[in-house]
Formats: sequence, structure tokens, C-alpha cells
Amino acid sequence: MRYLYTLYLINTILDINLSSLSIVEIGGGYGGMYITIIINQPTPNYKIYDLPEVQMLQKKYISQYQYLPVFVDGMREADKHDLLISLCAWGELDKEAKEEYAEKVISKAKHFFICSNYNIEEDKLILGKYFDNINYYEDELVKNVLWA
Repeated sequence: MRYLYTLYLINTILDINLSSLSIVEIGGGYGGMYITIIINQPTPNYKIYDLPEVQMLQKKYISQYQYLPVFVDGMREADKHDLLISLCAWGELDKEAKEEYAEKVISKAKHFFICSNYNIEEDKLILGKYFDNINYYEDELVKNVLWA
């Protein structure tokens, strides 16, 4: 249910339809957000950046669906993309890893939607190097969402 609510927030807050966008997700978990998006707004251009061990789980879980994402091992330089999503992984990174992801991956996005579990002010400073207008959202169900 949380992935459906996140999809609703992305569509509502960013006012975009994901079906024609290129999407990059940092830390895809078991693939739940990816599956929610392709079931509701199929997009053929989706990349998941994650650790190789986690990608094995993602591949197993996602393999039953028609479209498969591109799995990117670790922190490689990204091409330009329309939307960057990170639900829980961003908050688990240390400052140096956040800065590297921001430079190599997030800075290439037109928009981002990040759930930041911890130091929101530090995250705003890191992301503010690449985006002028960073917004904050929270409600009864989600806290510390940064988006642009």
C-alpha cells in the first residue's frame, strides 16, 4: 500500500505521468516501487542503482513481469533522466555517498522524489548544489519527503 501512496504523491506533487519518463531509482529494495509503477503507469526506461547482492533479490522478484529495469551496479555516472526516486536508501547513506550520488546521478535528473529518514537540512544542502527549488512534504503517512 505504501508504494501506491508514493506513486500517488509523485503524480500529484510533481504533476507528471510516469509512463513516458526515464526513471532512476537509488536503492530499489526488493523492487516494490518499480512493480507498482510498471503495473499502473508502464515505463520502458527504468534503472535501479543498488548493491549486487540486493540486485539478485530484485531480479528474482521482478522477473515475473513483462518489463525489466536496467540494473546498475553501485554508483556509476548516470545519463540524463526525467525522474530520480529514492524511498529509504537515501537516508541510509553517509554524507560522502550522498554527495557522490548527488553529483553522478541526481544532478542528471529533471525532477527528484526522495524520502529522507534523517538529516533533512544536510540533505537540502547537498541537493541544493544541483537544484534551485527544493520542496518539503510531510503528512500523516510520510515524513521528510524532498522533491524538485
